Amino acid sequence: VKHLTRDILGRVAEYTDLRLLGSALGSSVPEAMGLEVVALYVARADGEGFDVVRVAGTTTVPRTVDRPAAHAPFVWMLPITFRGHTNAVLAVGRKQSAEPVAEEERRELAAAALQIAAVIENARLFALATRDSLTGLYRRTVFEERLAHEVASHRRDPRPFAVVLLDIDDFKRLNDGFGHQTGDRV
Repeated sequence: VKHLTRDILGRVAEYTDLRLLGSALGSSVPEAMGLEVVALYVARADGEGFDVVRVAGTTTVPRTVDRPAAHAPFVWMLPITFRGHTNAVLAVGRKQSAEPVAEEERRELAAAALQIAAVIENARLFALATRDSLTGLYRRTVFEERLAHEVASHRRDPRPFAVVLLDIDDFKRLNDGFGHQTGDRV
């Protein structure tokens, strides 16, 4: 138990992508605690419930939850709160050994949740800064930085690489003729 927080946080602290963070968290918590199943649920943008980002274990889990309340197969739903806002829920299943999750383990994991909340918030802010809110694609500046990195790498090690760009001609006509909502769906 003494090393639980350090082990978990050591694996998740550097992530800025929620899926990668969820994967790291989803594998480190069950391993550190000997659990059958763990799932990370992240708050939807509209604030209406939580969607699963990562599941570790073979047990089937709900894809969404409305609030941090116990749902089978979980024995504990740990809200991950940052500045008064619950931005995720860590759902904890039974131990593989069939013994209950000890109160000391719960306290330790709750302590880790405070720092996990900050990591999740950083990942959200990073996504806002680097991804388009409509498409989820990286913004142009990220593309340009990545392209410059690849060109520099190619100069050091001239292996072939390719760049593919796609442009939809006269997209403005679609927006003007059918409205921006239709354009957004397209």
